[in-house]
Amino acid sequence: MDCNEVAANLQLLVDDELPEETIQEIRVHLENCGGCIEKFEAEKAFKEVLREKICKKCAPGAWLEDVRSSVLLKAY
Repeated sequence: MDCNEVAANLQLLVDDELPEETIQEIRVHLENCGGCIEKFEAEKAFKEVLREKICKKCAPGAWLEDVRSSVLLKAY
């Protein structure tokens, strides 16, 4: 896999929407390509900030905490 292929798949990788075989190919490339790993880390950070901002803007804090608590109770 080359840099162009990795770049074309970064968003899907961050969103965990790729088949395992493709993920492994990209991981091998990222281990050997400093430029692509930087782009991957930037995309990951951007998505995290975006998720955090959207979540805080859309849901009242108390409601969000109730949902989190419910999920954790059901998970364990």
